[in-house]
Parts: sequence; structure tokens; C-alpha cells
Amino acid sequence: MEECSSPTLCHQSIENFAPNNHRTTTPPTDTSSTPINSDIQVEAQKTMEIGKAYGIQLQNHEALIIKTIQGERPEFDDLIFKENENFNYQGPPESRFFEKLKYFKRVIKMWVRNNKLKEVELEESLHQEMEQIDKKMEISSISEDEEWVLLECKKSLLELEAFKSKDLWQKSRVKWASLGDDNTSFFHGIINSRNVKNKIHGIEVEDVWIQNPKIIKREIEISLMAP
Repeated sequence: MEECSSPTLCHQSIENFAPNNHRTTTPPTDTSSTPINSDIQVEAQKTMEIGKAYGIQLQNHEALIIKTIQGERPEFDDLIFKENENFNYQGPPESRFFEKLKYFKRVIKMWVRNNKLKEVELEESLHQEMEQIDKKMEISSISEDEEWVLLECKKSLLELEAFKSKDLWQKSRVKWASLGDDNTSFFHGIINSRNVKNKIHGIEVEDVWIQNPKIIKREIEISLMAP
């Protein structure tokens, strides 16, 4: 998935997540020179422009490029490679891209749900391990191995907290992307209404009602500068 802990489709830049037994290169502008198998040539020609807009490289293996934080979630990368190979669609070629997105969305949702459960269990076990060591420290000294275990527990807890904060940050970005326009129009409406209420619509100059903004501004400046 812009860097974030939750996966998003790569639009601006494309990272190479292809397995070692595949070779991924940037597709040339001329689609006629793109190395595409004859079995998917018709489909590739119809979906090439759509794929480019969403960061999709149509190669021999039709790799779906998804950007994640490399090194932090290696199990997610393995999941994407595996599910990309398992994806099978027999419908119309023009619908393949969107069906693939829906398929990956379901897979990623399930992975996130299971991964959160594992992280909760891991966090509980780390806290229990730390509590046991802390209780022992109150009674007697601890060994070097126990000190190392304590440090590793703290390190793992910090990593879990970092993942949580990144997930919350990404969720706030998604929420603002979906609701930001409504909020923006609401706040602009308040500001504009205040401007209308505070605006001087007209003044009386020498028994004449003036509504021309330029004349109103000039007369106010003259009145303010007068001794």
C-alpha cells in the first residue's frame, strides 16, 4: 500500500516484488514491443492503460505490484506472491483487473484480521514474560540470559506499538480522503457565512446610499484617517 503499514496500491512509483524465478521490467511506452505471451495478448492490450494508472505491470506472469514497507512485513510480501499465482479468472478480459483488485482486497482483509489476533496474543505473552522477570528482580538478581530476554521483550513491544501507530495514521488518512471534502465544504461554508455577515453592504454619504465596494472602501479610509 505512500508509505504506510497497511498495503496500498502503488500509483506513483513501482517496486519490484516479483519472485526470483520471474523477471520484472518497466513496460515501454509502445505496447507493441511489450513482452506479452500470446495467451494474454488480447487481454493485455485492453487493460494496459488501466493497469498503468494503478501501478500494474503486465508481463509474462502479469505481476500485480503492491507497495508495502519492505523489511517490516515480509510475511505480507510472501502472501501477495502466493495469491498472485493462485488467482484464476475466466471472465471477460476487461473485467480481470477489477476482479483481481476485489480478490486481493478480500485476501488482505483476512490477513489483517488474523495478523491482529496473533499480535494481541504475542503482546500478552510478552507482558507475562516481563512480569515474571520483574517479580524475580524484586526478590533476587537475574542472570544475563534473563536480562537479554527482558530487553528483547521491550524491543518487541515497541515494534508492536509502532505498527499500531502506523495503522492508526493510515486509517486517519483514508478517513480524511473519504470525508475530507465534506468537512472542507462545511468549514468553508462557515467562513463564507461569517464574511457575509461582517461585510459592509453599504454606507450613507451626504444623504446618498452607496453600495459600490470601491467607494465604500475609500470613504472608510478617509473617515479613519480624519483627525
